[in-house]
Amino acid sequence: MRNSPHDRFFHFAFSHRSLYIDFFDQLVPKKFRDLLLIESIEPVEGTFLNKRLQRFFSDKLFSAKLKTGGRVTLACLVEHKSFVPPFIYHQLEQYVVAKREHDRKNKKPLSATIPIVIYHGKEKWKKKPPFAYYGGLPKELRRFVNAPDYILIDVTKFSKKKIMSLRRGYLVNTLLAMKYSHRPSLLDRNYGDIFIFGDFYETTEEGQAFFFGLLKYLFNLTNFDEQKIEKMIDTIPTSQRKRAFNTFDRIRLEGKIEHAQEVATNLLVQFPTWKDDMIANISGLDIKKVKALRKKLADQKKADNNGKADNQK
Repeated sequence: MRNSPHDRFFHFAFSHRSLYIDFFDQLVPKKFRDLLLIESIEPVEGTFLNKRLQRFFSDKLFSAKLKTGGRVTLACLVEHKSFVPPFIYHQLEQYVVAKREHDRKNKKPLSATIPIVIYHGKEKWKKKPPFAYYGGLPKELRRFVNAPDYILIDVTKFSKKKIMSLRRGYLVNTLLAMKYSHRPSLLDRNYGDIFIFGDFYETTEEGQAFFFGLLKYLFNLTNFDEQKIEKMIDTIPTSQRKRAFNTFDRIRLEGKIEHAQEVATNLLVQFPTWKDDMIANISGLDIKKVKALRKKLADQKKADNNGKADNQK
């Protein structure tokens, strides 16, 4: 699910320090949270999802200091397919082993990886022990079924009241959007709450950027259906409607530009002798951008040819 709307929004939302600090401080179990120095938590670049796991999850890594010393890796894994993975322990084991191998190859100190699965799908997720996946396994043999444990954050089980009672911040909006993302009828009825604190966010550049990202995610969920988006905007607080309409126009313009660039690129590749003004008229892309695109394609072709020549020497 790489580059899906859910994936993009998850990475966008969890790039905000105030959000991920609130997440670890308010949502993970207390007995685990009490082991961490919450303010020490910081994001870590990279991913340990192989191609198969990418079908099910997006991941975001964090490092945290323990109160007893040392550090642990907190791996937030968001399940986006709206159903429970068939054998979660096997998938998590692949992930943890990949992280361990990476540390070993790069001669890094090993750190425990704590998988935190964030779920917002349609099916009910009932956490089971690893041996439960092996039908009729005698008790004496269960100890041979080893797998990494995980913390489950099931957003679908959070009531709206519980989410709204959390500290004011981006986490509240994010959880509400995720909670209803696979339930269009409920999503339609809860836009007003999803945009709570919007007036406060308007006071900072970061808040305005978050509001834009949230809107873009919700617009994506409607497949950019103009009627649905207009209906959505009508339900949010009056003070935020102007920004919402401006955001829609901006996203719509971005989409048109991306489409125009794609058309112009295809024309330049298929009909390289066509003049720039002709391609600009057909694609709708500004002629200056067509010229720049032609130069970029020519430079890429030259670089590719040089690379082939070097390989043949």
